[in-house]
Amino acid sequence: MQAYAHEFKRLLHLIRGSNRILLISHQKPDGDTLGSTLGLANWMIREGKRPTIFCVDTPSPTYRFLPNIHLYTNDETVFDDAYDLVIVLDSSNLKYAGVDVHLPRLKPGYVLVNIDHHGSNARYGDIKLVIPGTSSTSEIIYQFFKENDILLDSAMSTSLLIGLCTDTWNFCNPLTSVSALEAGSVLIAHGARFNDILRYFWKNQSFDAFALWGKLLSRLHHEPQFSVASTYLTAIELEDVPTELMEQMVNFLASIVGEVDTVLFLKEHSDGLVSGSFRGHKRNVDKLAAYLGGGGHPGAAAFRIRGKLEILENGRAKIIALDN
Repeated sequence: MQAYAHEFKRLLHLIRGSNRILLISHQKPDGDTLGSTLGLANWMIREGKRPTIFCVDTPSPTYRFLPNIHLYTNDETVFDDAYDLVIVLDSSNLKYAGVDVHLPRLKPGYVLVNIDHHGSNARYGDIKLVIPGTSSTSEIIYQFFKENDILLDSAMSTSLLIGLCTDTWNFCNPLTSVSALEAGSVLIAHGARFNDILRYFWKNQSFDAFALWGKLLSRLHHEPQFSVASTYLTAIELEDVPTELMEQMVNFLASIVGEVDTVLFLKEHSDGLVSGSFRGHKRNVDKLAAYLGGGGHPGAAAFRIRGKLEILENGRAKIIALDN
């Protein structure tokens, strides 16, 4: 991270010189966007600052163990206020952050900072701390603290560790690097509540969740000529299903090896959208997602399009695109 030392110092100077700060997590928040945002926010609070923390979607109750998660708001009137500094975390573009229509409402004079680890990032903002190849945005925030000799505490460490665990699938996928493992070790040494995080990942399944797993697996279809396996859930089935459960599902499906290189999990939403999550072993699924207007990493990517699912006689699903 030495190549980014100047940017880390510049960001530190900006934060310490700002009184009004807005932090933004992406829509349908997962552990990394929440962890990186709260890791930064908890340090700011310790420094005596009172950042506004925004996400268009309310974080799932399963994240309630994260320190200060109650400070999140989805009240769009926050964009009627004036800020010195706006930081968007873990979002490849402002539309995915859910704020592309809101940022123009802000009073001019703020600095926009883009902190992300996705190679598909649109490089928006005045300061672009985009570091592809990093395990997670939470690891970038960890490196920001490390480069600036900022002491970690339990609140900061717990927040950042949930982000690391989310994007590395508990240090099991190709994003798991030497630096990610080092960061995880240091965070645990500084009070990260690892047992709470393990409970979140492995001991947090309801009866309804297990029933949903049954539907998902019963619909799994293999296309051997393309080395692809796919499955789906409809809008009715996805009602009240937390984002993190869907992430766990597609990550579990990615454990299929041998005849299957790529997994596609289709999700129909009640707002007229269909989203898809890719997981790949050798195939670069980021390019597949980009073709459909999405993005991500070579081994994990996603897209969202306007449409609905049509269930065919053989039980498979087909996306019917809708006009905008």
